[in-house]
Amino acid sequence: MSWKYTYDDLLERAYSQLPEVREYSERFNIPVPEIVYEGKNTVVRNYKDICKTINRDPRQVLQVMLREIGTAGEIHGEMLILQGRISSNKIIDALESYVLSYVICSECGSPDTELIKQERNLMLKCHACGAIRPIGLAKIKLKENPQMFVLIVKEGREYDVIIEGTTPEGHGVAKLRNYTIVVPGTKPGDRVKVRVLRVDRNTAYAEVISREILEK
Repeated sequence: MSWKYTYDDLLERAYSQLPEVREYSERFNIPVPEIVYEGKNTVVRNYKDICKTINRDPRQVLQVMLREIGTAGEIHGEMLILQGRISSNKIIDALESYVLSYVICSECGSPDTELIKQERNLMLKCHACGAIRPIGLAKIKLKENPQMFVLIVKEGREYDVIIEGTTPEGHGVAKLRNYTIVVPGTKPGDRVKVRVLRVDRNTAYAEVISREILEK
């Protein structure tokens, strides 16, 4: 009896049937959390919009983010209400951590994924390359992949920022992830709530709405 295929032929055929793993080159744009403070609570006004963008159940996102931030909270309509005055940086850090663990494929970088259950384990399945991995393993490090996804600032929206420097004209300058925000009438060290008037690529121009002392 003779074999039609050699071992190398069979191996090559097996590799050819595997899904192609391609690097995802497009940036995944996610809205920056719009945060306001009501009494002792922190409100993320566009919470449902964020969950829709990353295609995840708001209740599941809530469980993970509350654990990451270390507070209690609930969903109210389109908003997320957190107990305590939580800084915007802490909320954004929790959101980025969630996206890297529960959304972005660690093999190809695509956000076209879904959460599935295999036996009792929660897994991340990628529709772009076919990879499946347990949640919590092989999490991508954002600092090593700065273009993996980007939080976008929108005109007309409000954000809490800390002024870190000034322009040559003397206007205050803040950093919000990928954006430089120019805020006239402020100085380094000011913590202010601003409304974005115009966005030009990665630079936003804003006006001061209020000056608050925010939790670091």
